[in-house]
Amino acid sequence: MKRLLILCDMFPPAFAPRMGYLCKYLKRAGWEVHVVTEQIEDHTFAFLEGYADSVHYVSFYSAHHPLLRKLQWVIVMVLDLLFHYKDWKMGKVAANVLRQQDCQAIIGCTYRTFPLPAAARLAQQFKLPFIADLRDIVEQYAAEEFIAHPLPLPRWLNRPIHAGFRKRLLHDRNKALRQATAVTTVSTWHVQTLKAVNPNVHLIYNGYDPELFYPQATPTKPFTITYTGRVHSIALQDPTLLFKAIKAMNDAKTNQRSNFSRLGQYALYGSQTQFVITTGHDVAAFTLDPESGIFFLVKEGIRIAPDASEFAINCSNSRHWLAPVKQYVSELLAGADGPRGRNFNMRWIACFVAEVHRILCRGGIFTYPKDDRNPARPGKLRLMYEANPMAFLVEQAGGRATNGFRRIMEIQPEKVHQRVAVFLGAANEVDYVTDLHRKSGLAE
Repeated sequence: MKRLLILCDMFPPAFAPRMGYLCKYLKRAGWEVHVVTEQIEDHTFAFLEGYADSVHYVSFYSAHHPLLRKLQWVIVMVLDLLFHYKDWKMGKVAANVLRQQDCQAIIGCTYRTFPLPAAARLAQQFKLPFIADLRDIVEQYAAEEFIAHPLPLPRWLNRPIHAGFRKRLLHDRNKALRQATAVTTVSTWHVQTLKAVNPNVHLIYNGYDPELFYPQATPTKPFTITYTGRVHSIALQDPTLLFKAIKAMNDAKTNQRSNFSRLGQYALYGSQTQFVITTGHDVAAFTLDPESGIFFLVKEGIRIAPDASEFAINCSNSRHWLAPVKQYVSELLAGADGPRGRNFNMRWIACFVAEVHRILCRGGIFTYPKDDRNPARPGKLRLMYEANPMAFLVEQAGGRATNGFRRIMEIQPEKVHQRVAVFLGAANEVDYVTDLHRKSGLAE
């Protein structure tokens, strides 16, 4: 029996299904798969448990109180930055597995850097081939988004720490990649970027498992399939080009609102690949024919109904919402017995592209409001390259898009990664919640 060791940052039942699917098909190919991974308290992909022959969890956080947990996270981050603590601890566990199992190869999987250094070191120590698999790369993250949690430090101090951390991550990752026998990743842009470090890079797309999704086997009522996607700019291959261009316009004081209302588009991946676009005159959807490689027009003149009975919001944040949002959602939840006099259904995919796609297909309202956790931050989504293109699409389909006080398309950009609250979708619902904000007396 051929044996393989996988070191990864997150493994099912956490939120890294790529590794679960990999284990499934490796076993069918005759491999015995052993996994060493970080302990994560999440069971999103619990259905992938059991595909590995053994899973060894490494715990870095033992505290349960939120404040102690955050303090422990900061301490581990500092230790990791200075001494490669997480790679060292995971490497110890993995070395014991290698001594017990006669493995023929090592795979290191990450969305950033950890645990590639540990995998590279073990491959050298045990003289085994090493494959590095990257679900994401540090270069694609804007600002400090490659860090799991914001540091509780002043902004002026955060910046040099983030810059140093980013530099260290790239140095350690590239050092490990240069030792790798081969590198796999998920997009053509990643391939082009990583080939500068290791020429032996291969593309393995992310995607759904056909054995878990076959609707033709189960007759159902008509339904809409949404998966995940990407908000597009013209600079598809390298998003840093877009950021540099916007920064240059910002420095030159030429980033007027009218410069960003020419085109909105996104791609949706899943059981099919769809491309939805507007150039300022209606909204059209195209579907990819995988055999010919051609996108065929499947719907044009897409319109969003002004009224809706579906809303999307992350209710886990309800304790932090501002008063108008609490009032709005409580009225919706009250249904026919409340002031709205009818029932509403709630949806939440947690993917902005998929949420907007569902609204274009069947109507509704999507909300990602400002909350009181960070009063200085006006929202979660980025104005320039998330909220603006989607607001443009929705408005061209007859919907509305506001930040609770005014149209998103009217907000003057002030910086590249500017955030904004978002209420978009059915015109009457967006007008209703916007009116609640305006009457609340709150400042924008």
